[in-house]
Amino acid sequence: MSFTLDVYYWGQGGQRNPAVARSADELDRVLQDIGASEQPHSPVFVAQERPKWGRHQMDDHQVKIDVDTVRSLGAICFYGPHPEVPAGFEVAAWVSKTDAVLADAPTFYLDKATRTEFPADAVIPLSLVHQALQEFRVTGERPTCIDWQPSATW
Repeated sequence: MSFTLDVYYWGQGGQRNPAVARSADELDRVLQDIGASEQPHSPVFVAQERPKWGRHQMDDHQVKIDVDTVRSLGAICFYGPHPEVPAGFEVAAWVSKTDAVLADAPTFYLDKATRTEFPADAVIPLSLVHQALQEFRVTGERPTCIDWQPSATW
């Protein structure tokens, strides 16, 4: 099974794009558009088929990214149900993790409006950000192809 992703980002020309990615090719096209356009806010990905909760039927998860296509780097955050709490409302946030911290890496933002930064050790190759998003599209779960660290910030 694979999931249909709703992707919220700013496209070329400054338009807010809620795009839908049902396949690997569609997700690749969305990621190319994200990389080609200035993102005033972090792009957000949600899987349509995942559970909703509460009176307003909110998504039980979100994935956020920030990328630098020139340097081929990025960072990714997953917010959702804690894996040790089956079917509970306990949620947590994680950000990507690397042991190879780049001294000259650009700053990446979890939230650009509040200038909330990803930690320096969350910066990973852009190819791994893409691989993680493709895995998320297939599984609907926090990707296992990258290392994660807990985050107090979402």
